[in-house]
Amino acid sequence: MSTSSNSAGSVDTLPSGASPLAQVWRDYRVILVLLVLMLVATTVLAPVFFNPQNLINVARQASITGVVAVGMTFVILTAGIDLSVGAILALVGVVLS
Repeated sequence: MSTSSNSAGSVDTLPSGASPLAQVWRDYRVILVLLVLMLVATTVLAPVFFNPQNLINVARQASITGVVAVGMTFVILTAGIDLSVGAILALVGVVLS
């Protein structure tokens, strides 16, 4: 397998006809296999894990962190590094609960 080098000096390992998913699989194979094994183990040990209501609950809880992460991404992209986002999130959580 031949690799080409671009002007920045990094090596491009993606063959011309390969999909980006093949690149992700090659780079993160061990992590992906471990995640699948953990998913299977969780499903066997707790059969209600794949319950649609549980998956909706997990997505609902993760959405709060996702919204804050998107907001923080915009703050970082505009070069306004602000580390008080976590403190504000904690304050809003305490005030609203």
